[in-house]
Amino acid sequence: MSSLPKTRYWFPRKPGGWGFGPPQTWEGWIVLLTFVAGVITYVTTFNYNAQPLLFAAGLVLLCLGFNAIVWWTGEPKGHK
Repeated sequence: MSSLPKTRYWFPRKPGGWGFGPPQTWEGWIVLLTFVAGVITYVTTFNYNAQPLLFAAGLVLLCLGFNAIVWWTGEPKGHK
């Protein structure tokens, strides 16, 4: 009888509190580093003085995208 393979979660739940901990797989690290590089690139290239609301909206979209990936690939609540 074969057992089902154990699911690898990219982001583990934090032991206490709310949210997820640092990545535990290489895929998670790629997502995190891509997010950081995207934020740095966006902040250094966008003229935030000309359009501050558009600048803020772009940062919000980057953060929402990152959080969606973490939530989708992270460990479910109550799992251990």
